Amino acid sequence: MIFYNLREEVKLNNQLSHGASKSISNKRLYISRRLIPLSVLNFVCEETFSIKIVCIYLKFLHYKMMRTLTLMKKKLQYLHSDVGKAEKEKHKRGKHVLVENLLGLLKVKVVRGVNLAVRDVHGCYPYVLVQTGEQKLRTKVKKKSINPEWDEELTFCIDDADVPFRLEVFDKHSFHKDESMGHAEFHIRPLVQAVKLDLSNKPSSTVIDNIISSRQNSLAEMSDIYWSEGKVMQDIALRLKDVICGEIELKLSWIMIPGAKGLELISK
Repeated sequence: MIFYNLREEVKLNNQLSHGASKSISNKRLYISRRLIPLSVLNFVCEETFSIKIVCIYLKFLHYKMMRTLTLMKKKLQYLHSDVGKAEKEKHKRGKHVLVENLLGLLKVKVVRGVNLAVRDVHGCYPYVLVQTGEQKLRTKVKKKSINPEWDEELTFCIDDADVPFRLEVFDKHSFHKDESMGHAEFHIRPLVQAVKLDLSNKPSSTVIDNIISSRQNSLAEMSDIYWSEGKVMQDIALRLKDVICGEIELKLSWIMIPGAKGLELISK
């Protein structure tokens, strides 16, 4: 296909109209020399369009780079100002005070669920949510099991031994709200009291204390606090409430934090 230059064709017709000796073949030959191949025209247009796109993209990158540099410059000016230095020092002091007031870290290992209540005829997808104060952590979802094995450790920062832990099991749903499969609570005060004891000379697997199952707690059986592998640990089996059946087995272990002095303030 070719592209006609209409202006040249009109001009040629006017010239040919004054001379009758000019043949039609001469007209066609003259026009063919003034024609522009359409493929060449397309190539030029495409190249021009691509260059414009590249230029626009480069301008966008330049704008983003200049904006980032401007923000970095303002942030550096703020950090070097008196207000920025004061805020930075305040943040450091806050972190230092927080570590000093901590009692330690508690690792809650969610071992397994036993005979969980069935909530869906198509199969349960259970997971465990553990919360204390404002801290909230959860396990992964197990597919189609009422006796799931998690073996997952959830680590919490402890600054108050009297704040209870709440545990709740949920059945994961895709198209509506997750359904509760029971809940339970446990306290760590006895465990923290055991941590304060001098157990360095005790052999591994030494039982320090026993917590008896009663109506006042959610224990399914007696819970042992013991010394093992240089740590104070506790095995807990919790009976889930507001459901027909279901238990959750946990293993607690205490981790000391260097520089933390919160344990010294706890009365026996």
